[in-house]
Amino acid sequence: MRKLHSSTSQSIGNIPFVHKLLDVGYRINETLKSKHCRFKYYRDYSFEELKEMKELHDFFKIYNDIDNKNTTIGSENSNYCKYISHIYDLYKKYIKNCCEYYYNEKHYNDNCSDYFNCDKKYDPNNLLIKLDCSSKLSDEESKKVYDVATIDRLAKLMTEKSEEQSKLLSNLMTAKSKVQTESLDELVTVKPQEQSELIFKDRNVLITSENLISALLNDPFYVAMLGFFGLLGVFFTLFCFYKFTPLGSNFRKKSSGNEIIKNNYNQKGRKKILYENSESKNTNLKNRPYKLAYQSS
Repeated sequence: MRKLHSSTSQSIGNIPFVHKLLDVGYRINETLKSKHCRFKYYRDYSFEELKEMKELHDFFKIYNDIDNKNTTIGSENSNYCKYISHIYDLYKKYIKNCCEYYYNEKHYNDNCSDYFNCDKKYDPNNLLIKLDCSSKLSDEESKKVYDVATIDRLAKLMTEKSEEQSKLLSNLMTAKSKVQTESLDELVTVKPQEQSELIFKDRNVLITSENLISALLNDPFYVAMLGFFGLLGVFFTLFCFYKFTPLGSNFRKKSSGNEIIKNNYNQKGRKKILYENSESKNTNLKNRPYKLAYQSS
């Protein structure tokens, strides 16, 4: 049928005569239920894909026969190597969709049992190694083929990485603790008059009050923080003087007295303005002519 159709990449379900042929097979099975002949077909695959599936199916059928052959078959080796290398390319192509492996390698799921065998003992590379073919892969390279089909590989690697980092951190903490213990053993004993100068000494560094202050003042961060907290301390001190000392009490009384004087002055000013306005109104009333209405008898 593949030769009758020019396109090998088109899905067989879209080819009219293939669709009719498969429909006939379905009808026959429905009619002869007592002699049911089960068959599967994949209408979404192309002729080329079906050909590759058949090649894989046939290879796994004859795998043991090839494996049992004498390795000294001479000139036939090249033919076997060429055939198995081709199958190995198909094997690497289909393994991702057909197999699901777990990181412990003790279990796997086979999704294409009709034409693919996920058991690693049927790995074509085993035959390539046995026949000493030039296309064989090393054990390390062969294991990488299964990485794409290992579904929990990423989670397992993350777990292992986390365990390694935790172990490394634990080792670092142990080493640090050991160094600190050794450093404490080498503390320098100084005279009372030297205690203000010498703070700590170990194998590599001598820390005194002078170089400690110098180191702090040379760091912009510590300088900025020192200025900020210094300014904050000044404001806090002034607040305490204002709130809780006689000096602050006198200052508050003086401020309160000035406010009272100011208010009294403003009130006198307002009363004066009101009085002047009232006098002005009275003067205008005195100067205003009166009009009297007379009624004739």
